[in-house]
Amino acid sequence: MTAHVDLVIVRHGESVANAAGTIAGWRDVPLTARGAEQAVAAGRMLRRLGIPFSAVFTSMLERATATADRVLGELGNAPERSAHWRLNERHYGALQGGTRADADVTYGRDVSRGFRRDWNSAPPPAEAGSADDPRSDPRYARVGDELPRTESLADMTARVAPMWHELRPLLAAGRAVLLVAHNLSLRALLRPLEGIAGEGLPEGNLGNALPRRYRLDAALRPVAVDEATADGVFTRLRG
Repeated sequence: MTAHVDLVIVRHGESVANAAGTIAGWRDVPLTARGAEQAVAAGRMLRRLGIPFSAVFTSMLERATATADRVLGELGNAPERSAHWRLNERHYGALQGGTRADADVTYGRDVSRGFRRDWNSAPPPAEAGSADDPRSDPRYARVGDELPRTESLADMTARVAPMWHELRPLLAAGRAVLLVAHNLSLRALLRPLEGIAGEGLPEGNLGNALPRRYRLDAALRPVAVDEATADGVFTRLRG
């Protein structure tokens, strides 16, 4: 392996759900015009870094794939690319499509907050056969019984964790990898790099289309972590 290898994560640009304050989860919501601009800007930031990405992974949701399209358009190269359901955002069950205030009214504020924040609490499941049941979506036909109709944070983390089996061999071979996905699914994936072995996700929400770069050593441990600010400057988080 080379002395260091890059893993870069990018949360999708602003979606219409972000702008409206609604809970998207697995719903396929598009980017806003602002979100599309953010994605282009993220691509320009990464182009300045000159990282030779050889693999790109996205979730299967439109807001992530559309962000990746714009990022790669700015990078000007065509690395190997794949979309994976395990990188989808947390499935929020019956809360999807509503606001947090809606959930507070329906279930009570404490219960509603528990659904969103407690490690082992999952919202009520989406109705079987509904548009929020991924078994109704032909894109997921090969996945089968693993598809969720709701998830706790623990459930989502268990769903995301196997992605490391795909990432580790690439990184160990010195191949730079770009991930374009979602706030919670990316934070769940980062748990090993952030040293979290028990309950919980790395602190701090990821900003829309603000790349974070992990420089990994031969043991795939972070030696430096840099994150872009809204003005396009990378700042050192640690290392």
